[in-house]
Amino acid sequence: MDNTFNFSIRQALREAWVTFKTHYKFFLGVAAITVLLNIAGGRHTPWIVELILGVASFFWSIIWLKLSLAAAKNEEGKLTAASLWENLPSWKDALYLIGIGIVGGILFLCGLILLVIPGIYIGVRLSLSNLAYLDRKEGVKASLRYSWNITKGKGWTVLLTGLVVIALYVLGVFAIGVGLLVAYPIASILMARLYYALSDDYNKAETVVVQPVEIPADLPGVHTERESEKLQ
Repeated sequence: MDNTFNFSIRQALREAWVTFKTHYKFFLGVAAITVLLNIAGGRHTPWIVELILGVASFFWSIIWLKLSLAAAKNEEGKLTAASLWENLPSWKDALYLIGIGIVGGILFLCGLILLVIPGIYIGVRLSLSNLAYLDRKEGVKASLRYSWNITKGKGWTVLLTGLVVIALYVLGVFAIGVGLLVAYPIASILMARLYYALSDDYNKAETVVVQPVEIPADLPGVHTERESEKLQ
């Protein structure tokens, strides 16, 4: 079985850029809402307003994850303003993602305590858990396990892709902040493409086709059905 895994970050970036250009008005609008939610509020904002903004920002981030998965699969029909309502997550989804964040965060912190490197390793291996849940809807434990499984032996690819994502954000900030409107969608699509590439590779490796084995009738001790009836 061929276990080679080929994922070109450069090619994935090109494809993400093409998707962004095709739907640039939609992505710019969604990214603008993200930026506004993140900068809204302040030191003198009432706590209830801060709470509402925090909840809204969290739910909006889930919508972003769903949109990035749709964009990575070239599901054009889901990249419209009308589809935003359909991508609104349920409270169940929100609770599961919170659970994934809590469990993953605890494991990450435990790894950091063990001389930092284990924490980075765990963080990389579990970094696709949220996408795994939204794609498969299999719960907290199963999503964490799936992210761990699909990234096995692919840690450097995941890490390098994550560093590219960070670089995109940094460039977006230096571009007077406005660059985030472009960097955020492209980075999200890039991670979703990585997730699907890893998932496809893992599922192919797990698929084992068992071919039927024909046993020659003339082997010693092997009787045909008719011969068996005669023996009876």
